[in-house]
Amino acid sequence: MLRTLEAFCNKERLTVNKTKTEAMLVAQAKGMYDPATPFTVGNQPLRIVNSYPYLGVIMSDNGGTHVDGTRHFDPFGEWAPEIPLEPFYGSAVLLDVSHLRPVRYDPERRTVLETDWITPEVLEQACAKAGVEIQPRDIVLIRTGGGEKWPRLEYHYHIV
Repeated sequence: MLRTLEAFCNKERLTVNKTKTEAMLVAQAKGMYDPATPFTVGNQPLRIVNSYPYLGVIMSDNGGTHVDGTRHFDPFGEWAPEIPLEPFYGSAVLLDVSHLRPVRYDPERRTVLETDWITPEVLEQACAKAGVEIQPRDIVLIRTGGGEKWPRLEYHYHIV
C-alpha cells in the first residue's frame, strides 16, 4: 500500500509529509510483518504507532470504505493492488438515499428482519432528485445516512 501511495504521489507530483506519516498495525497475521524491516516512504522509515492523532486518510482492510479487486469473484481478475488509482479520484455524483430505513439484522438467526432496499428504482429516483444522469465510468457516492446512525448501540447489529 505504501509503494502504491508513493508511486501515485510521484506520478501526480505530490509529496508525502514524512514528518507526520506514521504506520499503525491494526491486525498482524503471524509472520506477516518482520519488525527488522521498517515501513518506508522513499528512503525514510516510518515510526510504528499504536494510535494516530492526525487527521488524514484511514486505511483498513475492511472498513467503511472498501475495494475488492475483480479477483474477489473472478479467478482470472485483478487483485486490489493491481487496480490503477485513477478510477478512485475525481468529480463524483452524490445520490442521497438517507430516507431509507437501515437493515435490521438478527445475528443469532443470521437473517434480515426488515429494511428498505437500495434498488435500481431508488437510485433512479435519487438521480432525478439530484438532477443528474450517471454516465459510464462516473464515480457515484451513495449517502445512506449511516454516519449519523453508527456507532449508536441501537444500530449495533444493523447495516446502514
